Amino acid sequence: MKLLTKESDLGFLSDEFENIQFHMICSDDRLSFISCIVCVCETAQVIIENWRSIQNMVAVYHQHSGGFDAWNMYLVFVSFDKIPTWKKYEIENNKFSVIPVLGTNS
Repeated sequence: MKLLTKESDLGFLSDEFENIQFHMICSDDRLSFISCIVCVCETAQVIIENWRSIQNMVAVYHQHSGGFDAWNMYLVFVSFDKIPTWKKYEIENNKFSVIPVLGTNS
């Protein structure tokens, strides 16, 4: 399985969060479908302030209720800053509608 960039209308996120870049990545395997919205943030603080709102907007505007893709959706937050451990655990353990993943340079 490969993860490939996919053209997708993420304007509902870009319009709301102008200081964050959004990219869609999807698997090329129909039997192991995974979709991932990558949120590139300048600072960890931007992630901390916006992760919950982004997750809620993805749940309302992007996920299809009852569809296969509703169970294989990931949000990846990327920043060069280190996120405080307690905040990282809070974000990663909140699986309301997607599985959040944090990535930093450390």
